[in-house]
Parts: sequence; C-alpha cells; structure tokens
Amino acid sequence: MERLTPSSPIASSRRLPVLLVTEGVSDIEFLKRISRTLHVADDCLPDLGLLEQVGELIFIPIGGGEIAAWGKLLSRLPNRRFQLHDRELGVEAARRRSAAAALNGPGCVVRLTSKRALENYLHPEAILAAGGPLVRVDDLCDVPAKVAEATFTAEAASNSWHRLPPRARKRFMARAKRWLTCQAVLQMTPALLDARDPAGDVWSWLTAIAALLHA
Repeated sequence: MERLTPSSPIASSRRLPVLLVTEGVSDIEFLKRISRTLHVADDCLPDLGLLEQVGELIFIPIGGGEIAAWGKLLSRLPNRRFQLHDRELGVEAARRRSAAAALNGPGCVVRLTSKRALENYLHPEAILAAGGPLVRVDDLCDVPAKVAEATFTAEAASNSWHRLPPRARKRFMARAKRWLTCQAVLQMTPALLDARDPAGDVWSWLTAIAALLHA
C-alpha cells in the first residue's frame, strides 16, 4: 500500500470515503493506534488515523444499539462500509451473528469481536509498560473494571473499591477505558497482539478495510 501523508494527493478523490462504524469513541481511539502499529510492521495494512486525515475514511461511533437497525439506516448511503461490533453474550450474541450475516455483502463488511470488547485484545505486559497495574486479561473479563479497581486499591489503600458508590465506580471505569484505548494500546507490539489474538481478528479487520478501500 502506498504510504500517505496529510498533504498527499488522494488518488481516489472522486470516490466516497469508506465508513468505519464502531460502537463508541474509545473503539475508534483503539483502532487508530493499533492500526498505526501494525501498518509500521506491514504497510499493506491501513493506517486508519492517516486515512481519516486524508479523507479516505470516516469514523462513525453509533453508541451501541441494534446492528440490524443501524445497518438498514446506513445502507441508504452509497458509501462502502465496515462495521465492528462487540460480540456480547448469550442470546444477544446469537442475534448479533445473525444480523451481521444478513448485512454482509458487496460494499459492506460487518464483523463481531471474538472477545468481550477491544480492551480484551490488550496484553497485560502492554498495560504494565504504560504505567498501569498488572492484571490478568482473558477473553471475557471486564478489563476497564479490573484496571480501575487495581489502580484505585493501589492509590487508596485505606478505602475499599466495593464500598464506593456505583456512580463513582462507573466514573473510575470510564477513565480506565479511555486510558486503555489511548495509552496502553501504544505499548502493544505485533508480537504482543499475536499472543492475545492468535486467531488474527485485528489483522483480518484491517485486511477487510484495505479491500474496501481498493474496491
């Protein structure tokens, strides 16, 4: 893939940008940063932040909701589209798989994470290297909650995490989520990602986005 800079001419300037649909702003921050790391290692993979700067790609955070409903709404637009959603659990997971399968088609790629959320693709070593606590990360745990609790406990040993009001815990977890997707992800390397993502989910998403960009 040709390297782009914000001042580079856009070869496909007459084409509409690809829409990259995520569930939230934190997902966008994560994807921009991890894609940059992987692009440096393999320039066939897109640098999403740079592509946004040059107008080839537009991020759309939808804030959750029904995949099918959003897909139907966005299908009215002529843009090529990549949608990434958390897989969820139980009945909701099955419903999301069904909706994704129905939406996939020419010019539209819908993927579900195989883990609880994007934070679950982070390696504990990256979290530690960024100045965070040492926590165990698996595919289904609530990583922001674990990091928030461990950080709070280390900084306020005289207080109990579980005695905090729910609103206060939620605020700490939101702060941890932002930190994970903006700072801890910067410590990820291709090797650390391979360790947490042996199935290659993230690589496959970026490959699919690259294909849409060239479709």
